[in-house]
Amino acid sequence: MKIIRIFLLTLIGLSLLTLIGLAMQTGQEFISFGADLSKDQRNQMYDNFRPQSRPQMIEVTNGEEHEYLSKYVPDRQIGSRAISSVYLQTLEPNSGIRVESNNITWVTSGMYANAAATAGVKDVLIKADSPYPVSGTAALTGIIKTFEQAQGASISSARKDAAYQELITTGELGEKVGKENAEYLIRDVKKEIVEKRVNDPEEIRIIIENKAEQYNIKLTETQIDQIQQLMEKINSLDLNVQEINNQLQNLNTKVKGIQDEGKKATGILAQILNLLQQLFNLIAKIFS
Repeated sequence: MKIIRIFLLTLIGLSLLTLIGLAMQTGQEFISFGADLSKDQRNQMYDNFRPQSRPQMIEVTNGEEHEYLSKYVPDRQIGSRAISSVYLQTLEPNSGIRVESNNITWVTSGMYANAAATAGVKDVLIKADSPYPVSGTAALTGIIKTFEQAQGASISSARKDAAYQELITTGELGEKVGKENAEYLIRDVKKEIVEKRVNDPEEIRIIIENKAEQYNIKLTETQIDQIQQLMEKINSLDLNVQEINNQLQNLNTKVKGIQDEGKKATGILAQILNLLQQLFNLIAKIFS
């Protein structure tokens, strides 16, 4: 019995040491450079990121960009050079994901945060930058690689794949309905799907349509299909909605502002309809 007890205590101790080893230390800094930057451009990125100490530095190649993105966008859109770069700093637990970007034209800070949360990234400051304007899709590779360095463990291929699909789906939708509209729509649909563990495709479709109506966004059947396919993949990851809320807490103010504007617009519309109804009633009385 004593031997069993010692064995169990040893096993628990080793498990705790493993968890401690995997835990991220606050304040770690990492930079992922696009592999095709010139020496001067690397120096420019380093100066823009303003690290507080000596960060760990890695590279993202154009081959990696094609590996992760080619199934969702044409190769010509990815290009032949890796340029965009990323700075990542680990923050205190429950700080959430914070994103800043410069010279990124296609991806918003919120899109990065949404996709990063899907991948399992948490409690980090992210800066995405480029020496000149670029779309910014490849920067997600840098975010994922630097976070893997920070936590000392790989992110599952399923999570990575879902994150890339989310970024591309949101970006393409943003071209049609506006970047912020797309960002908030995908975010809110994802939260409801994850929270309610919705598996039925038709139920997922209804949630998408309801959220689109809430934001006054008109979606085509093709767009609904794309979002539905994305949500089915995200739902298979068994994500935690509370964790998503914690990591995206820095977006809540913007989302609430949009929702408040929507409620205000709805209230004004209701008042107008009410006045019209009263006018019709009055006309009916006069001519009755």
